[in-house]
Amino acid sequence: MITLAKKSIDQDYEILIKKSIYKKKQKNQYNTKDDKFQDYFFEQNKLKVCKLVDFIQISIPKLKSNVQIPRNSDNQYQLGQLNNDFYCYNYKINRIDRQGSITTVTFDPIQRCFTPVENVIEIFGSRSEVLKQSFEKLHSKKLDSTQYKVMKELDLLNFENAINKPCTGYISKVFEGQVITQQRFMNDLYLNAIGINSEMAVRHAMETGFLPIPLYFSEDNSSGQHLSNFFILNTFNQSVNNMQVCNYNGQQFPVKITFHNYYCYKETEKCYYEYLFFIWDIDKKWLSKQRVHENYLDYFNLKSSPESQNQIYYNSDQRCGYRNI
Repeated sequence: MITLAKKSIDQDYEILIKKSIYKKKQKNQYNTKDDKFQDYFFEQNKLKVCKLVDFIQISIPKLKSNVQIPRNSDNQYQLGQLNNDFYCYNYKINRIDRQGSITTVTFDPIQRCFTPVENVIEIFGSRSEVLKQSFEKLHSKKLDSTQYKVMKELDLLNFENAINKPCTGYISKVFEGQVITQQRFMNDLYLNAIGINSEMAVRHAMETGFLPIPLYFSEDNSSGQHLSNFFILNTFNQSVNNMQVCNYNGQQFPVKITFHNYYCYKETEKCYYEYLFFIWDIDKKWLSKQRVHENYLDYFNLKSSPESQNQIYYNSDQRCGYRNI
């Protein structure tokens, strides 16, 4: 289902790029957003600003390996009590599609210079050798095709069709020595587990340019270990037991997250596509249609209104579009 949705979107894109479309240019919110991350980072690490790279490279590094550095949202543009997807600091949302129970978000990269990986390694090395090494392994793996676990497309389709648990993930293209994320996908069970539905996710994305994730990273002395665990999880196909996540309402609960990282080689483009899957094992009590419905009414401010919310359609003034396939 995920791969088929991607194919449909790609075919649509091929048709659209042949058309001449005028769209009013939008300001880049990432240059104007008030963000305290720089102050927090230097305060916690007791570093001087002049010693390392400039603010944008430290707070939102852009790497050729496409390794994303987890960060907390600092209460900006959140959907309920959920954190913001840190991919959205390096990518802007182009469109959102629905096929069956899958919501697929298509990204465009934000155009700015790459951060020298040596600068990131220096930062992590100043905190922990384990953190530095876990980052280096992940960075190296992303750019080394000899480390890829390659699957045929049919095998990948069979794997996707067998998923019957909450699942989210990313599809990226490995091309000319860099990795570029093209899509994020979320199934309805995943959205239910974090207390929202696709309409809430779409409206939030259209208004803010962000997608929700249920993960926060500790601000205390163990944050280095949390980051290291995150990099290790993304390096190997393995599971993490009792990872604490939260939902729209701020309720925290443990899940077992199994990570799968597969690659498909596309002969016509002479490149690899990377598929990341985060599959949850979760207590069924956290899957509640009633909770999602109540959150839906709360988010759209409909609790006092008997009228239902109409379908959300594309608005050319917003950052992304939405349609059903």
